[in-house]
Amino acid sequence: MEYTATVVYPLGYPLEIATNSADVIAAARDDWGEYRQFFQAAPVRLRIEVDERDAPLPGRTPVFQARANLVRIDCDESNIACCDLVKGEGFGRFSTAAARDADWLRYHFLEAMAYSMIDAAAFTAVHAGCVSLEGRGVLFCGDSGAGKSTLAYACAREGWTFVADDASHLIRGRNVAAGAPHKLRLREPAKLLFPELQDREARVRPNGKTTIEIRTAEMPGIRTAVQAEVRSIAFLNRRGGPAKARRFTREEAARRPVEILSAAEGEILDAQAAALRELMKAEVFELSYEHTGAAIELLSKIVRDS
Repeated sequence: MEYTATVVYPLGYPLEIATNSADVIAAARDDWGEYRQFFQAAPVRLRIEVDERDAPLPGRTPVFQARANLVRIDCDESNIACCDLVKGEGFGRFSTAAARDADWLRYHFLEAMAYSMIDAAAFTAVHAGCVSLEGRGVLFCGDSGAGKSTLAYACAREGWTFVADDASHLIRGRNVAAGAPHKLRLREPAKLLFPELQDREARVRPNGKTTIEIRTAEMPGIRTAVQAEVRSIAFLNRRGGPAKARRFTREEAARRPVEILSAAEGEILDAQAAALRELMKAEVFELSYEHTGAAIELLSKIVRDS
């Protein structure tokens, strides 16, 4: 069985993929081919084997399990993967049908494996969007449905730099967030807010959510960056009335939950948690708003005054 190796740079970190499948390489390059290298580090490595025997795409959702810094993703006997977060090595075996369904393969396996290992090596991933204005980055925090992606896109339309819509990766040791700015996903109701999305098709993603996927390169005037220095953290609160901001004390900021997206345990998780605690020393506030325009106007003032 002949294998080909390629190197891509998710979040700017080297990832080497060795595989016998051109479909796997194409899926990886579609996801991460636009990144350039930022980190001078030994690559994390994935070995992906695709069985050439014909088998249908699995009808079940893969199960993600993590224990003692080992990650296992199990779907069926033909589609399974395992990663060692300490060694930075992973292996996956897939059917031809799975390899050809790029969306399914990326969502359930490739992205989960790659980001789990890369985050363990250098990042703390948090459930937050990120934009920047004049070099000053702002994280948008909140539960699912709080409007992180919508506000990030609205800011980008008004000249801000877009970094991430829903997941930001903090570089440990620096108050810098890295993201995936080449794509963003919005819920279907965003069509009511942004006229340019009217003709965009909403699709059901492998996680069951219906979203509009946008390649930012296709959107005129949208500036992007892979990284931004985080100066402020905004917890979003969608409610009626004028836009308001309430700054948190250090004690309040320490109590507000920012979800760490991690499969690690032990020393790796401790390092990730320490990076988040350090980040929470930035300016933290609650942003209450009804209309995105008023929220952006207030955010611009806060960022420029910070």
